[in-house]
Amino acid sequence: MAVESQKKLEVTLIGTADSGELEWAGGVGVFEADGEFADGTVTLQRSVDGGATWTDMGEHTTLTASGGGRFVASNEAKLRVSASGVGTVTVVIYHL
Repeated sequence: MAVESQKKLEVTLIGTADSGELEWAGGVGVFEADGEFADGTVTLQRSVDGGATWTDMGEHTTLTASGGGRFVASNEAKLRVSASGVGTVTVVIYHL
């Protein structure tokens, strides 16, 4: 279950899945993930074309273990988290 707003997304992902989308107005944000990664990965992604194409935000927002990083999305975009092969991981994205 996801809790979504203009400023925050919190979701728990299991296995291989994508989160819901977060409308991002631009600016600096924080991406944090905690849980059982096994050999999996969680990646923060953005779309500037309404969700048709998704691209990874970068190395600081691609995690293979619990942790986090800051990111900058200078333009309006949709954000989501993509998980691949994880156990159970809780992810939070929020605006600074």
